[in-house]
Amino acid sequence: MDSNTRLEPRSLGGLLGVLYLEPASESLPVSLACYLNCLPPQQTGANRTAPQSLLGWWAGRLTGTGAFAQLVVVCHSEREARAIQEVVPEGVEAWQTRCFSRLHALAEVAEAKLVEHLAILGVGFAFAPKDLAAEVHAHHIQNRNHLTTVDGLPRGSSPFVLCTSLLKYLMGITMPGLPSDPVLLVDRLVDAARMAKHELDIRVGSFHASDHYDLAAACLPWDLTRGGRGSRLRSQPPSMPILTRMIRSGAS
Repeated sequence: MDSNTRLEPRSLGGLLGVLYLEPASESLPVSLACYLNCLPPQQTGANRTAPQSLLGWWAGRLTGTGAFAQLVVVCHSEREARAIQEVVPEGVEAWQTRCFSRLHALAEVAEAKLVEHLAILGVGFAFAPKDLAAEVHAHHIQNRNHLTTVDGLPRGSSPFVLCTSLLKYLMGITMPGLPSDPVLLVDRLVDAARMAKHELDIRVGSFHASDHYDLAAACLPWDLTRGGRGSRLRSQPPSMPILTRMIRSGAS
């Protein structure tokens, strides 16, 4: 597999957090609407909080962690960018891309922001331990990984931390039929290299959250990206009833 990009993880530097929203029709922005819907107040009576959007709540929790040099929400139109910018805290940027490939959109943002490391986030990440991103980032650098995944937490609640040099490397692969999600693409390449008994110049590692936080896996849900049995919500957040229950229970 040829590429002109050398994969060399370097210093810790700043971590860019990115939430990628799938393209939505301008006439029927379903995937965006569910992020902008108001969540119910968390408390009642005198301490009742004002309703806020799911995306605003998510961004507010993440800006308080101090783990990210910047947070970016990637969308695909001016209309979406304006709507997002209205609900997220100051310092969180709505980034309009013209790339309909997740890989190319992430590479575009990383190149513009001049960062070496990027964390791909989901809405479920707001339920993760507040220091998780910083811990995974440090683990990523210490082990000189190109991609670091997290195990021991529910699917959809963990970041994927990768080197931006890996994005450039993957963009140099032009084989047809490959997924545009960089994590899935790396999985595919690793599997192919294993079958071909070929050493791949991509270092993939895992951060074992269950050991780090002393978690009992049996006490955690398996997947936050499922709204129900057999229902995979790829471009949408976890179902609102699940989110509502988790928020009311006081996720810390």
